[in-house]
Amino acid sequence: YTQPFEIWDGGWTPTGQNPSWEFGTPNKTAIPAAASGKNAWVTNLDGNINLSEFSYLESPCFDFSELTEDPAIEFSLIYQLQTTYDLAWLEMSLDGGQNWEKIGEIGDGKNWYTEENEFLGLDEGWSGRSDGWITARHSLPNSAGESEVHLRFAVATAPFFISGGIGIDDVRILKSLPKDLAGLSVST
Repeated sequence: YTQPFEIWDGGWTPTGQNPSWEFGTPNKTAIPAAASGKNAWVTNLDGNINLSEFSYLESPCFDFSELTEDPAIEFSLIYQLQTTYDLAWLEMSLDGGQNWEKIGEIGDGKNWYTEENEFLGLDEGWSGRSDGWITARHSLPNSAGESEVHLRFAVATAPFFISGGIGIDDVRILKSLPKDLAGLSVST
């Protein structure tokens, strides 16, 4: 699966409390452009993320029933969130959106989560500033063989402190990389 969000919104849907997710061309200080091309999903294309927001950007349904190994998700990510008070993370449902579980922990995957958030009581996620678009990657645990997999990016903000928000672009679902370690060179 590859979704660059250039032709359409990819079937991704914003939901939740006070959502500011918009699809289109970003044009604001915190997120001045998409990671590639013109379009991306961003919390407010030309302004700040909403205060007291607890929203989601949910994917279409993925069918991994023919996979024998868990796939991985890779995406472009940018965020400018108030450290300690705002948080973003990724969740997965294996039952068509009935139940959700947060994917990963700090230190997992590539560019995965930056802090624990005790203020909102939400555990771990991305907070602070990414300083531009970065590529994040993580396996989708226990999803191989499942036919009703949904993903959703979540964001929660405090009722104070204005933040620039979060942006998602270039989402890919890929075959997981082997977990074997190998030496690339030997020096003597």
